[in-house]
Amino acid sequence: TLAAPGGNVVSTLPGGRYGEASGTSFAAAVVSGQAARVWAANPRLTASQVIEVVERTTRDVGTPGRDDATGLGVVNLAGALRARPMATDPGEANDEPRLSARTTAGLSASRARAAISARVDGYRDPRDTYRVVMAAGDTLRATLNGPAAGDMDLRLWRPGTPTLRRSRLFARTWLAASSLGPSSQESLTFTAARGGTYSVEVDGGGGRGAYRLLLTRNPGR
Repeated sequence: TLAAPGGNVVSTLPGGRYGEASGTSFAAAVVSGQAARVWAANPRLTASQVIEVVERTTRDVGTPGRDDATGLGVVNLAGALRARPMATDPGEANDEPRLSARTTAGLSASRARAAISARVDGYRDPRDTYRVVMAAGDTLRATLNGPAAGDMDLRLWRPGTPTLRRSRLFARTWLAASSLGPSSQESLTFTAARGGTYSVEVDGGGGRGAYRLLLTRNPGR
């Protein structure tokens, strides 16, 4: 994701001696140190906000934009300390149903409506999932409004869905409903045959951007 100095660093080596070595083990310490400085300067930040500040303030090197050699760029401590953090991304970490089921984001047994403003990133945070508690006969209406230039999708996963996999067999087993149009304006309606904790997934389609998700649960008759 990020690049940091990690070449020819003097360190302890096997055998109780000192010498120069290179690798991500050294670069990781630089990134961790920068994250600690950012957090110390603003202890109110969430972990996801700290990560976003560090990523958003990198100095691009090599091929313009993100690339496999240097990620988003070289860490930039001065820029990170000056940066204004973005709003909290609700529900993080919530890229899997088993994670979203533990958060407060989405619909609980006592909450029938929710309006969620969040964002996805094609590399680090490609999708978000939100819990939806439903009784048998309840109807869910989910509406997604994303970037005009993007192509986000909307899916609803059944209770007990394991780690998400992109295959036809997995979808036949666990997918309850979906809206997979060519834009970021999606909506779906689903009536539950059985109760449980479902998961609404916003899939960024490999892009990045902010979106608004509206969830409404109507009780069965």
